[in-house]
Amino acid sequence: MKLDIGTVISGFSVDRARHSDELGGDFYELTHVKTGASLVWLDNGCDNKLFCVGFKTLPEDSTGVFHILEHSVLCGSDKYPVKEPFVDLMKSSMNTFLNAMTFSDKTIYPVSSRSEQDYMNLVSVYLDAVFAPRSVKDPNAFLQEGWHLELDENGRPYINGVVYNEMKGAASGVDDVLEEGMTALLFPDNCYGFNSGGDPAAIPDLTFEGYCRMYNKYYNPSNARFFLDGSVPLERTLELIDAYISGGERQGAAHAIPMQQPKPARRTEYYEIAPDENEEGRAMLSYGRIIGSFSDKRRLMMAEVLCSLLADTNDAPLKRAILDAGLGEDLELSVMDGIEQPILVMTVRSTKAENADRVREKTEEVISGLLEAGLDRGALTAQLNRYAFRLKDMREPAGLIRCILSYQSSLYGGDPLLYLENDADIAAMRREMDEGGFEALLREMFDFGSMSLLTVLPSKTHGEKLRREEAERAERIYAAMDEAARRELNARNERLHAWQEAPDFPEDTARLPVLPLDGVSPEPVLVPTEELNENGVRVLYHAVPSNGIVHLNLYFSASDADLGFMPALGFMTALFSKLPTKAHGVCELQTLIKTYIGRLRFSVDAANAGGRACMPFFTVSCDVLEENLEKACGLLVEVIRTTRLDDLKKIREIAAQVDEQFKQTVVMGGHSVGISAVMAQYFASGAVQEAVAGVTFHRFIKGLLESDGAISEFASAASGFADRAFVRSRLTAGVTNTTRVSLSCLSDALPEGSAIPAAAEYKTALPAKLGIRIPAQVSFAEKGISLPCVTGSMKVAANVISLSFLWNRVRVQGGAYGVGLRAMDRGALVHYTYRDPSPARSLGVFAEESAFIEEFCRGSEKLDKFIISTVGDTEPLRTPAEMGRDADLDVFEGRTPDDARRLRREILETTPDDLTAFREALDKCAEEGAVCVVGSEQALSTIDGLTVIDA
Repeated sequence: MKLDIGTVISGFSVDRARHSDELGGDFYELTHVKTGASLVWLDNGCDNKLFCVGFKTLPEDSTGVFHILEHSVLCGSDKYPVKEPFVDLMKSSMNTFLNAMTFSDKTIYPVSSRSEQDYMNLVSVYLDAVFAPRSVKDPNAFLQEGWHLELDENGRPYINGVVYNEMKGAASGVDDVLEEGMTALLFPDNCYGFNSGGDPAAIPDLTFEGYCRMYNKYYNPSNARFFLDGSVPLERTLELIDAYISGGERQGAAHAIPMQQPKPARRTEYYEIAPDENEEGRAMLSYGRIIGSFSDKRRLMMAEVLCSLLADTNDAPLKRAILDAGLGEDLELSVMDGIEQPILVMTVRSTKAENADRVREKTEEVISGLLEAGLDRGALTAQLNRYAFRLKDMREPAGLIRCILSYQSSLYGGDPLLYLENDADIAAMRREMDEGGFEALLREMFDFGSMSLLTVLPSKTHGEKLRREEAERAERIYAAMDEAARRELNARNERLHAWQEAPDFPEDTARLPVLPLDGVSPEPVLVPTEELNENGVRVLYHAVPSNGIVHLNLYFSASDADLGFMPALGFMTALFSKLPTKAHGVCELQTLIKTYIGRLRFSVDAANAGGRACMPFFTVSCDVLEENLEKACGLLVEVIRTTRLDDLKKIREIAAQVDEQFKQTVVMGGHSVGISAVMAQYFASGAVQEAVAGVTFHRFIKGLLESDGAISEFASAASGFADRAFVRSRLTAGVTNTTRVSLSCLSDALPEGSAIPAAAEYKTALPAKLGIRIPAQVSFAEKGISLPCVTGSMKVAANVISLSFLWNRVRVQGGAYGVGLRAMDRGALVHYTYRDPSPARSLGVFAEESAFIEEFCRGSEKLDKFIISTVGDTEPLRTPAEMGRDADLDVFEGRTPDDARRLRREILETTPDDLTAFREALDKCAEEGAVCVVGSEQALSTIDGLTVIDA
């Protein structure tokens, strides 16, 4: 559909129209004539249709009001008065994206679907949610999603709320402390200095009246910014938007953000560590400064390239200097953009507070030396090549990424295309290499006189201090109430609980638009696979359009490695490309990799082989331009066959960094660690995955750091494995590309080696009821069991339980940020909670699922919508690389196209009787299922029967 400038469509005037070869389509910018709302449409022909409405939202404090609004406006609206239309959409749509997000200066509501009718249904519900929410009339959604005061069984007051608990979890991680602390230092005079997600200490200061005031101030049509991507039905979309906003009047407020003038400052914050951890050398030093404006795009891009050049590997010049000087165990350097005034941040991890001046001096010394010698042209070119590749090879959901990039400029009055079109900037940056532009920028970047310094110190008592202050805050709020206020508190909580527990009226539920079941294709999306043999190597070729990029996965069988050696394999994935090879030092090697390979990853994977057996692989994955394939294959062989695994000093450095990364991962994403521990009880593949990435892996890393002898033993064993494993006879190659490519450059370079059995048996030593102790304010509860097989009906049943039972009992009533039940293809049933204030309660709720299913099947609610969303779950947005990797796993595990069709048929034909039959599996899980709870000492102490270990 072509639009002409000046045309008015459904109240919107077309202000700008042009074709973009780079974006593969036409770009249009429109303005709503009456209200001034802006709309951008990128008509790129993409089958996935994305709609987003965003608002410029500027925090005035750290109560998290916009984060709470983000959640609560999706709790019912005038046209759709059910309590959780967001959940109903998850039940009843084939959406490819459905969420809402709060940033430091904007809140956005994106939805997408491949189906036109499904897309229109999603748009209708989201427009009603943001422009006619019930949450500004009825405080229950605010109390549930934000915060409210409760009394426990002993009459003690405590604070609960979904966002409140989410932010307690976020604040437990040192990365969050670093980010929030730095922005508060750099922006004392505008909105960026506040915590837009909400500081748990400040959230209880937010009143319902303040919440409504901020909604009315910012959620109005004049402040609305719409973004459309793909082959959307434009006229229908604009008509629907106009129907919601045309009743509003144009408002003059532009919500300008005052420009922050640099005010260098220093501050000290704290983060929690476990009581048995050593505080020595665990400080973090972070230096930051405002580096420019959003409009300085090319300058910011050049700064990002320089950050990578200086610090992206241990042997990059600045990081190497800091490590060699003993000033820290890791260094990170980055540009934080997406705000009107982007910032440069340099963080030294695992250091001492007294090193601050020495870090500054060493940095200035390194920068001075680089400027005097001139930047290495080859290394700079390689960094720019890698940067350009990643701009081209966009991840999914690509439409949402384009949306956010557009807001990155348009929110501040800039061109919506500024951050979407990059070819001209890349070409200009290549010219800057010859004209001294990078050196000039480097000279400006590290002006420590304009930098702020944040020191974050470890504390064994900080967590207890936060818990004590939280309890005192609740007591203080309750003590300030007179008897009448306390009676009202009790009455309000009774109303809240009654609202949460009451089912929606059938007539209200019937208002929600639902995609008809006959709108779902009975045929699943299949990725083509052709099995070939090239020079003795098994090749799985997937003909998928890939825009000139070859996606390559090299699977080397590792079935000769026992479970005790699997953590060593997991650590090897962190070493390859970061250690020298026989032919190249690390810097030379990195330059070559970045010149010829767009992305390079190493992993240990495992495919089920039945029973207690699996097929473990050491996997090498890369994405390369087709013209660079031969060079890339040569580099891959060099890395896996000739890496110097005898460089013990560098290995220790990397082990220390991996140790710190895991400590943060388990605090921020403990559910993934917990799920791996549960799956390890039932599957050989689960035991392998836990050993290479779970708590067993972390124990191995800690053992390495305790003994030079352990590192030496590891290096010897790893070298022996590399010699045996990276050979032609153990290799299966997965290739995803538009057309076939030859891998002779790879197979010819590998020795034949000796074949080994495809599979081996593995059994974990972890206890079946495990508690993993972490220094955090919230927890993660996981429980699961194995099943003989997982049918499509089981997936529907898990969907029903997740969205109609667990969501309400664990999230809405219990305050956990996330919860779900998965019926996994491998034959597993697994529960999880995320940022959960009461894991013991959640485990109890899991045991009630069988009774819920029995009651559900006696009711009148139709299964059609659950069937539709279950089908949607099986067909997420995927990049060509992801499609190829999934297809490889299907081949390894013996899943055929007929199996995919059977699963689709089982989903579509699910009946209440199928759900009732699922009760047996639920009862078995409740009685016998493995449990892993990741949480604080206090949380773990409330659960009987756990064997507790430290993360």
